[in-house]
Amino acid sequence: MDLLTVDETAAMLRVNPVTIRRYIKSGRLPAVRVGRHVRIEKETAEALATPVVPPEHPIAFEQYVYRKPSPEELARRKALVEQILADREHRNIAPLTASDLIHMAREEEEQRYGG
Repeated sequence: MDLLTVDETAAMLRVNPVTIRRYIKSGRLPAVRVGRHVRIEKETAEALATPVVPPEHPIAFEQYVYRKPSPEELARRKALVEQILADREHRNIAPLTASDLIHMAREEEEQRYGG
């Protein structure tokens, strides 16, 4: 039985020792205590590094292929943009920058405290 320290296990798996300690605490990686020290069986650590298995039902690639929107979809999007812009004009919202807000706050402060 080969027993590894936390640091040796971390080096073998190329992760931080803190990660190994978290795995042990969560029960993901079984470990044993030898005196005051924690040890991990080499076989157990190697089993932790299993290869990623592709899902049984892979997602169809066609779902992620860009398709040009239809003329109806383009018309719908344009109408939506026009409606949004019209709503903005009626609300009369002035675009403020962070700098504008800071200047306004300073002016209020000066008026409030006479500074």
